[in-house]
Amino acid sequence: MINFTVGPVQSSEEVRKIGYEQVPYFRTSEFSDIMFENERLMLKFVKADDDARTVFITGSGTASMEAVIMNTLTVEDKVLIVNGGSFGQRFVDLCEMYEIPYSQIKLETGKALQKDTLELYNGKGYSAFVVNVHETSTGVHYDMKMISDFRGEYAFLSNFADCPLYYKGLKFANAEAAFQAQKATDLQTKESFCSMRAIVAKKTGKKIELISDWEKVKLSVMFEVVFAKFSQNEELKQKLLATGNEELVEGNNWGDTFWGMVNEVGENHLGKILVKVRTALRITELLATDLRKM
Repeated sequence: MINFTVGPVQSSEEVRKIGYEQVPYFRTSEFSDIMFENERLMLKFVKADDDARTVFITGSGTASMEAVIMNTLTVEDKVLIVNGGSFGQRFVDLCEMYEIPYSQIKLETGKALQKDTLELYNGKGYSAFVVNVHETSTGVHYDMKMISDFRGEYAFLSNFADCPLYYKGLKFANAEAAFQAQKATDLQTKESFCSMRAIVAKKTGKKIELISDWEKVKLSVMFEVVFAKFSQNEELKQKLLATGNEELVEGNNWGDTFWGMVNEVGENHLGKILVKVRTALRITELLATDLRKM
């Protein structure tokens, strides 16, 4: 989600001239056409998914900021906030108000966010990153390309990594969506997971009716999904194989000691599955090499 909040800034002469014009009555087709065009252009501008929507909030910038925090985050999240001025602080205050766990990168006034600073928070289990594109209280425009490109070295191992895969006849946007979909009792619900972002899929998976034997089959399902992810994506497969014989641990800070480990305590089933998938891929490659020699 991208939250556009304007101000406090000076408006250009061109914008002020538009502001002088009469606003069409909101129950007319003219008004609807303008709003639909605004939505279309906004989605095009941010390169959004085909099923994405734009929400226009008839309130202040602070109202929009609060709406984003309230509707996208919960007490189960762990948020990293860039606080470089009054509006970064406002996100901090909102998370504090709604008791959402957070850490903040507190920047000196007028200073930009640096990649080295982001590296300090790599692999710390954050589920959300909150930053103003432009901290207008200090005039600092953050480097969004640097932020967007930032990935932990082993982020590709996570089920949350963007990685299209096919599983049981359906194409999913990521491994988490593929896994959560298998909890569903009907095909229509499973199909609804196909284009979901990982964080949305995880939350949705907690709300649906589960198949009766889910607890018995979830480990085997996870293995199959993770194997599909790496076997169908050559670049990721080579990255996984490049980890050699290293132990793989699904570390987290949200208390999941079944799939991962918290403070070195936990069953680490996802980490163990990654090791098994790595072994299976290695054997597959050896067999393929032997066959080519025959």
